[in-house]
Amino acid sequence: MEEWRMPELPPRAEVGGLVVEELVGAGGYGVVYRARDARSGRCFALKFISLEPTAEWGWRELGALARMGPHHPNVVELWGSGHWREDGHEWLWLKLSFIQGKPLDMWGRRDDVDALGLGDKLLGVGRALAVSHAAGVLHRDVKDSNVMIRDSDGEAVLLDFGAADYPHAPSATRDVFPPGTPAYRSPEAWRHARAHGHQKGASYRAGVGDDLYAVGVMLYRQLTRRHPFEHEEGEDFVQAVIHRQPLPPRILNPRVPRDLAALCMKLLEKTPEARPASAEAFCEELKRLMAGAGDSWRVPLHASGLEEAGRPAAARPRSMDTATTTRALFPMGRPLPEVLRRAAVVALLVGGLVLAVGLLAGAWRPGPAPVPLTQGGR
Repeated sequence: MEEWRMPELPPRAEVGGLVVEELVGAGGYGVVYRARDARSGRCFALKFISLEPTAEWGWRELGALARMGPHHPNVVELWGSGHWREDGHEWLWLKLSFIQGKPLDMWGRRDDVDALGLGDKLLGVGRALAVSHAAGVLHRDVKDSNVMIRDSDGEAVLLDFGAADYPHAPSATRDVFPPGTPAYRSPEAWRHARAHGHQKGASYRAGVGDDLYAVGVMLYRQLTRRHPFEHEEGEDFVQAVIHRQPLPPRILNPRVPRDLAALCMKLLEKTPEARPASAEAFCEELKRLMAGAGDSWRVPLHASGLEEAGRPAAARPRSMDTATTTRALFPMGRPLPEVLRRAAVVALLVGGLVLAVGLLAGAWRPGPAPVPLTQGGR
């Protein structure tokens, strides 16, 4: 967020009966402070959204949360709202429940996460969407960073309804796409953009299937630690989302239970009709699978060598030591006997030495003078 959009709150400023303590987060459309009720001492999240270039985001989030009514354990709760003025600028502030915990993507990096534990978190997300959809609210930006795992009870809490849509909501669509995160966008949204993107006013209207597809992307990332189309970019990424099936999660991570992998692939189907019919249907199907869960659901999803294999490409080290390379060559077999393990390591070292000698020999041959590389090279 640009600095001029951030309110400059003095130490211990009081806003709506809340005493501001510290800044805890900032994004493209809002800043969030931890604040404490001056009377009860209870903590709340105080979110400020500029009413100048991004007013519709604030009103949209306020309207979405207000429509959902009574408190639900899986949805961030709205406690109040108001205006804050400072030096000619104006912000909408929202008084929200303060969720002490970790985002789902951080929580999922623990070594002890198993399929049952992950299923429990996804059930929370499904329940939040069921409540939201029943109130006529589509979230439209479901992703790992918008799900907080609460420390006190382990429940998943769905946050950030600034991109939400509901009847008579203020428009936040600037082009063919509504607000959202491209990596979680559904195939039908991309198909609409292909067919109608050149037409004025042909904005895509998201549906329940878009939120469920995003849940599928989120589940895939938790099972495999990569996006369904991790290595595709630009036009290739769009083509993959529209036309290609992602690799089944069990190919990337054999510890994923078969039934959970199948549900994940169902959420990622190319048409909304092929996905679960509703968030409630998704919850019922997941609960049925968990009720009959076998031992495979209780094994950590990302233990030992699988943690390296499933790490996102951007996070992997550029080089690996010989032990890691051996694990990569024999990822899921039984432990190698010591003699074979040492032989594999020696073979790798010798191969590297031969390659280095060959390169040096090639470099020794005379040739044309080198051409200086320019900054605009390949």
